Amino acid sequence: MEKSLFALLFIFSFGFSFAQENPNLTTLRIGSYKIKMTKEEAEKIAKTSLQLTDHSQENRKKNMVKYSGEEIEVEITENYVSETEPNVLQISALATKSPKFRTKNGMGVGSTRKEILNAYLDYPNFSVDQKWDYKTNKNSTKISAISLEDRDAWTTLEFTLVDNFCTEVSVHFTEEGD
Repeated sequence: MEKSLFALLFIFSFGFSFAQENPNLTTLRIGSYKIKMTKEEAEKIAKTSLQLTDHSQENRKKNMVKYSGEEIEVEITENYVSETEPNVLQISALATKSPKFRTKNGMGVGSTRKEILNAYLDYPNFSVDQKWDYKTNKNSTKISAISLEDRDAWTTLEFTLVDNFCTEVSVHFTEEGD
């Protein structure tokens, strides 16, 4: 009886801790953090206060949160939602350098350019671009991005590649007109 109780306790505690983790990476989310999530909802998950992102500062403070032991950068901005909710503080961008978060196709930090291209070549709104190198003020020869745009949600999932390996994944609003 005692062994059965211990076994059940172990199974429930393992299942509960596994349910707490959400390693999903989509055009809308990283883990449990989702684009358009309110600041208050994000703070409940982070269990800490999050700051509004000030884009006018060159060295702006970043909201770095721990989620399942991994770091996620959470950008909070003031966004217009509707006439009844004209200015809402929401998540507008997320980024991670953790290899733990993966798409349904298994892509994430550590994936190669070839793997990502093969996984998403048939995605309807797919692009590959050079990134700007602020040190040389030119397009980089080593840093590029593979982007998947979700036109229904107006978001983009971007894989940043350095020397053909993904080093960061971000999710952000897509600018209208892009």
